[in-house]
Amino acid sequence: MNHDGNIRNDISDRFGPDVLADYVIDQMKAAVENDRPFCIHHNMMLPHWPISQTPNEKTKGQPASLEAMVVYLDQLVGRLTKAVDDLGIAENTYVIFIGDNGTDSKIPRRTNSGLVRGGKTNLNDAGMHVPMLVRKPGTIPEGTVCDQLIDSADLFPTFCELANVETSELNLDGVSFADVLDGEGTSSRSWVTGGYGNDFVVFDGQFRLHRKTGKLIDCRRLPEESPAEDNDPEAKAARKKLEAILDGLGS
Repeated sequence: MNHDGNIRNDISDRFGPDVLADYVIDQMKAAVENDRPFCIHHNMMLPHWPISQTPNEKTKGQPASLEAMVVYLDQLVGRLTKAVDDLGIAENTYVIFIGDNGTDSKIPRRTNSGLVRGGKTNLNDAGMHVPMLVRKPGTIPEGTVCDQLIDSADLFPTFCELANVETSELNLDGVSFADVLDGEGTSSRSWVTGGYGNDFVVFDGQFRLHRKTGKLIDCRRLPEESPAEDNDPEAKAARKKLEAILDGLGS
């Protein structure tokens, strides 16, 4: 583990995600003590291959598992949010939890909403649609669910707007969703993109167009998705719109 250009040689008997969580908490404490605003980007490393024992499994003598790693991730999120609360900055701090890609599994998973097929490396809903949770007591009502389209590129302009940083002179791919966070605004984003290998897609929340094959996928009944019907007027309109977007984005 590299820390400010130096390899840490004092943590060989510790669990890496614990070391990172401690570092994040220490940085928050230092910022609060010095009355400084902060933005921390924390990559937790959980869950990920190789599937390893967390301290929980080591203590109990149990084998490593993906499920156990997810449980430990949840515990660390709890530690971090508790630290925010204990520092007295919860009502002035956005905590954003977001995944980076779909699960690394090609085995269909049965959920309350239906069967989910595919995952990581697939340019379908299972591979592109990741969880995003935002916490800010006093601003974001607890339990609020938002179905608006958000792209990872939107994080930067959103942070800038929340911090009153001007971005009008920058050529940004992202669209701020700061107004969405208070539950009163709507994002101006009407489509998102995804890419892997030699394929690229654009998705508007109902249909997804693949550049490589030209296939238009009907996503109106997610998690079920299927090739769009050629005689469907909504599909025809969606293809025309998405083709224009792809053409505008270039190769």
